[in-house]
Amino acid sequence: MEALYQENVKNICGDRNMSVAESAALGFMCKDIIDAGRFMWLREYGLESKF
Repeated sequence: MEALYQENVKNICGDRNMSVAESAALGFMCKDIIDAGRFMWLREYGLESKF
């Protein structure tokens, strides 16, 4: 199962000389950026959230 997951990640990311671990780390960084944007939007409209 893990090997299939790693192969899928490689197919999505293409051949960018990134290991599966590097690709996953980049994905988590992107998720954090998106979450921060959502957090800022909520605060801008007077809503509260926890990050």
